[in-house]
Amino acid sequence: MTVASVKQFHGRHVLFILIGFFGAMLAINGIFIYPAVSTFNGLESDAYQKGLHYNDRIDAAGRQAALGWSHKLTLEPDGAVLVSVKDGQGTPVSGLSIAVEITRPVADRFTSTLAFRENVAGTYLASAASLQPGNWIVSLQAKRAGSHSAETAYQIKERLWLKPRP
Repeated sequence: MTVASVKQFHGRHVLFILIGFFGAMLAINGIFIYPAVSTFNGLESDAYQKGLHYNDRIDAAGRQAALGWSHKLTLEPDGAVLVSVKDGQGTPVSGLSIAVEITRPVADRFTSTLAFRENVAGTYLASAASLQPGNWIVSLQAKRAGSHSAETAYQIKERLWLKPRP
């Protein structure tokens, strides 16, 4: 074997290998970083705004507790949603304007709003026949009808289960 047939490993080979390795690593990181930074800026402004108004939420909860109201929320097998509201003495509370948002716990693509009407004094009814069986979260806000105040008198958030239809 002659000296001319043996390949030498020089410093420039090491340089090219290092440049290739780090260049590939930077290119791959750039491919992953660009979509991550362009789709979400990292700021959660909703939590920040809620934090700013935390004392307002505590005051609203205190006003709601002072009302002494109670409720019963049921989801019927036919898809009707019933809400009955009673005051501290057990008298039905009528004349409320109720806004409800119903959604799945894990995906907000099934979110819908329900329109309630007073069925019997203190009992409100909405049709939700298009709901699929399963777990649902109901967010309810009730205001006194005719009240010009934007303040919600009573609000609840409950999880309901709609049984599969036979």
